[in-house]
Amino acid sequence: MRHSTHPTDRLALKSDAHTLAHNLITRYNMSVAEAECLTLELRQQQLQEDPTTLLDGQIFYTAVDLDEPAGKPIARCRTRRIRLTLHAPDDLAYRAEHGLHALQKLLVCRLCFEAFQQGALLAQEDLGRLLYLSRATVQRILADYRAQGDYIPTRGNYHDIGPALSHKYQVVRLYLRSLQPSDIARRLCHALSSVERYLDDFCRVVAALDEDFSVSAIARFTGHSSRLVEEYRALYDEFRDNPDYQEPLNALRRRVRGLQAGEKGGLR
Repeated sequence: MRHSTHPTDRLALKSDAHTLAHNLITRYNMSVAEAECLTLELRQQQLQEDPTTLLDGQIFYTAVDLDEPAGKPIARCRTRRIRLTLHAPDDLAYRAEHGLHALQKLLVCRLCFEAFQQGALLAQEDLGRLLYLSRATVQRILADYRAQGDYIPTRGNYHDIGPALSHKYQVVRLYLRSLQPSDIARRLCHALSSVERYLDDFCRVVAALDEDFSVSAIARFTGHSSRLVEEYRALYDEFRDNPDYQEPLNALRRRVRGLQAGEKGGLR
């Protein structure tokens, strides 16, 4: 009897990544795991080395430069050509598990952070055009993020309240709300290694705060800016006594002990 394939699985196979992995398996006798890992690494390297490259699901888009002030006529604004990911490899599985609205929220966040990281900002009208959403739907999604305390760098947000909080702060805050590092990386369009590094940095600041070091002292021996240390301290103060967040905080404390043990071992 022939087994049917779920449409989500069928669509996931229609990609350059699958083609490359299939060639590595059939031509070079690699295992599936080896081929998939090498394919992912090659894709990431290609994006880093060649900004003109488009992967499956990506487009070029022209957006207003980050430094252009609000209220300036668009016709007089500097613009940037940026690369945006409309369809990522995990999007199909994410929609199947969480539904269409959750995917739309994820896409709004991802596109805004992708643009921001390339020196541009998307407006509500850009998000509506890119995702075929009504202005009201975009506004509802952004309002949901605000209600959760999440900062999304749209052109309106950025110029109304400034650059606000750092990416590092956003990473830690999402982790304290029990998101896994892989989910945080997907939402903020960060490399997983960067997310892990930001969490390690926060752990070191927390350990120093628990030892009653001053902000200036922590900034000096960690190499972070005083502003970032202040952000981390405010975040720690916000969550440290809340019973709902003790599990992720305890996980970070265990992470601190692991980091400290590794650093001591490295000094031997």
